Amino acid sequence: LQSPCRQCQGQGQSFKTKRSKEMVEVHIEKGMKHGQRIPFRGMADENSPGVEPGDLIIVLKQKEDDSGFTRKGNDLFIRRTVTLLEALTGYTTVLTHLDDRKLIIRSKPGDIIRPIDMTSEKHFLKAIKGEGMPTHKNPFVYGNLFLILDIAFPESLSEEAMARLREVLPAPKDSPRITKKMEKEYEHHELTDMDPSVSARMGAETSGGEAYDEDEEGPRGPSVACAQ
Repeated sequence: LQSPCRQCQGQGQSFKTKRSKEMVEVHIEKGMKHGQRIPFRGMADENSPGVEPGDLIIVLKQKEDDSGFTRKGNDLFIRRTVTLLEALTGYTTVLTHLDDRKLIIRSKPGDIIRPIDMTSEKHFLKAIKGEGMPTHKNPFVYGNLFLILDIAFPESLSEEAMARLREVLPAPKDSPRITKKMEKEYEHHELTDMDPSVSARMGAETSGGEAYDEDEEGPRGPSVACAQ
C-alpha cells in the first residue's frame, strides 16, 4: 500500500524555512534627502528554493529637531526677527549651523531689507551663499542658506521721532496734496488692523450664512412653477 508524502504531497519536493536576523549597515551619504531609497539587493525574504529573493529597501525619513532649519532641495531656511531699525540701517546676528559651526552674519553696509516676491507671498529674505546642504554625489557643491526675516515694527512713534524720520527718509512720491476744500468736502477715514478671515465670518453671520458671487445681483431663491 502506497501513500503520498505528507510534506510534498507526492510532488517530489519539500523544504523548510527558518527565520534569521542579520545586521545591515546603512551608509547615509552627504546630501541625501527625505524619502530617498537605499536598496540592498537580494536581502528580502526567500519564499521558495530556486527563486531569487527580493530586495530590502531602506527609505530615509528626515528627523525633526528644534534647530529651526528647514530644507528645500539643497537650500536651507531659517527664520529670524529683526527690528525696523536693523532693517533700515544694518543687521548682525550669530548663527549656530547644523555642524555646530558658529557664523557671524552681517548685512552689507547701506543695504536695506526689502521683500522678495515668492509665488503668491512676499518674504523678507537674505541669503548666505554656499551654506546650504551638500549636493548628493557632488558633496563639494553646496546649496544656499536663506534667512526669512520678520520685521518687528514699533507699536507707535512720538511726534519727535516721526519728525526726525521725515528729515532722513525720502518723501512719498505719490502722496496727494490735501487742500482745505478737500478736507471740508471729502469723507474722512482711518486705517485699522483687521483679520480678513474674521471679517468674512462676521459678514456670513450678518447675512444669515448666505453668500453669492459678485457677478450675481443677489442670492437666488428656489424657482416656483405654476400649478396645473
